[in-house]
Amino acid sequence: MRGYCITKWLLVVFALLAVSFSFAQTHQMEAGYPDTTNCHQLELRQEVSWTKKLPAGFDIGIEEELREVLYNPNEDPAAFFSKSYTTLNVGYKMLALQSPNTGYKYGLKLDLGYTLKFNAYSLQKALDKDYSGAQAANECLQHRPYVSLSGSVNFGQWKLSLKETYRVNFRLDSVMVADKWNPAIRVAEKNPHLMELKSRLRADYSLLGKPIKLFCYGEATATLNEPDCPWTDSEGQALYGGQYLRSAKASVGVRWRIDQMNALSFSYVYYFKQDRDININGKNSSSKQNVELTVERVHTHAIVIAYEINQ
Repeated sequence: MRGYCITKWLLVVFALLAVSFSFAQTHQMEAGYPDTTNCHQLELRQEVSWTKKLPAGFDIGIEEELREVLYNPNEDPAAFFSKSYTTLNVGYKMLALQSPNTGYKYGLKLDLGYTLKFNAYSLQKALDKDYSGAQAANECLQHRPYVSLSGSVNFGQWKLSLKETYRVNFRLDSVMVADKWNPAIRVAEKNPHLMELKSRLRADYSLLGKPIKLFCYGEATATLNEPDCPWTDSEGQALYGGQYLRSAKASVGVRWRIDQMNALSFSYVYYFKQDRDININGKNSSSKQNVELTVERVHTHAIVIAYEINQ
């Protein structure tokens, strides 16, 4: 009965996330985008992580993630190496206690980290344009420091956790462009430091007597510092404006604890992401009403293989 209630509660939460995401999409469509593209792709992701426990509740870790696009009908070739993420992390367990009445275990953890993102696809496009070495590097590298706070509760075979992450994406390819009708107005054609808040709700279920866990989670990422638009469309409405839901993710998987130090997991991930790009001096910018805003929406179906070493 308890498992049924938990499952129903999780379905309600995921439904609320979906409704919120749908509302954000509707709001954006009402604002109007002059150029929107949709892309569907199949991806393979491999992750390897190492975590070392330290005294006084601290731990350190490093993780490497590789992503390969297996199929994308809009690209030539349809399969290619896409991205890599290298992450360094320091964690501190702020709270770990157990209720004497219910036996429930509660945890609270703080993490500080840094991720270096390498976009091989962007690098290839830069090389095709005969960019210099420095320019090509600026096109494909992105720095991402972050801080996250996660709370968890264990009861019986279940573990529920909620993780909130604040992160800043520093893009080396960002440029400042002036409005050719009003040079005093200067905006980033690509946001140089995108601030985001990522929320993740996860549930784990341990099989009795087995070193196996089933898990699922839902995740949403929203922007925090998108500027208001200084331009309007032909009807006098802002071309875009304010914050928006940049990505959403849902996953189900299984984790196998090989021994006390090693674990292997397999999961399926559906990942939706959208990026918008302001093109101030674009081909259609013959008047102030035709400043271009390009939105790219990517729907990714990914198979994830993750190997963990915990010491």
